[in-house]
Amino acid sequence: PGARRPGARLGIAAAALAAITPIVPRPLPAGLVSAAPAGWTAAFAALRLPPGAHVLVLPIPESTFTEPLRWQADTGVPSSMFGGYFMGPARNGQAATDGNGLSPEGLYLNQLWARSSPGGAAAAARAGAAAAARAGAARTHPDRASMRAQLAAWHPAAVVAVTGERSALGRYLTGLLGPPTVTVHGVLCWRLGSGVLSGGTVF
Repeated sequence: PGARRPGARLGIAAAALAAITPIVPRPLPAGLVSAAPAGWTAAFAALRLPPGAHVLVLPIPESTFTEPLRWQADTGVPSSMFGGYFMGPARNGQAATDGNGLSPEGLYLNQLWARSSPGGAAAAARAGAAAAARAGAARTHPDRASMRAQLAAWHPAAVVAVTGERSALGRYLTGLLGPPTVTVHGVLCWRLGSGVLSGGTVF
C-alpha cells in the first residue's frame, strides 16, 4: 500500500496541472504592425505646435481601429490627441467599450477617411465597418453648420489627416477649413487659430 502513495500523489499533481494549464497566461500572439505614415513626424515638426496642444487626427482612433494610437506611441507626436477607447458606462448605464462612441460628425469623418484609403485596405475596412455599425451607415451626413459646431466644441489646435489632397476626405476638409497649412507625403495638416469657425475657414 505504501508503494502506491507516490503514484497517487503524482496522479493528483498531474490532474491539478491539467486543471490550471488553460488559465496560465500565455504570450500575446504576434501581429502585423503598421508603421507611422511616411510624412507623420515631418508634418508635426512643420506645424510647430506648442507642448500639450490637442490635435484632431483623422482617422479618429477607436477600439476597432487603434493604429493612430500606435503612430503616436512610436513617434511621440502629437502630445495630445482626440479619440482612443476605454471601458465605461454608455448612456443606457451599461458598460461599453468606447463609452457612447464618436459623435455623428466624428463617425462621418472616419467614414470619409475609410472611403479615401487606397486599395480598400483592411484597416480602412475595419474603420468604415465600425463607423457604419455605430451610425447606421450615416445615411445623412452632418451639414457644415453641425461639423463647424463639433470642431468648435473639440477646439483642436490642429487637424491632421492621413489622406491625399484629392481624396474624398481631403476635398471635404479643404472645403471646410481652406487649403492645408502643411502637406507632407500624404499627411494634410491645418493649424487652427483660437477663434471661431466662420465661413469655410477656422480663424
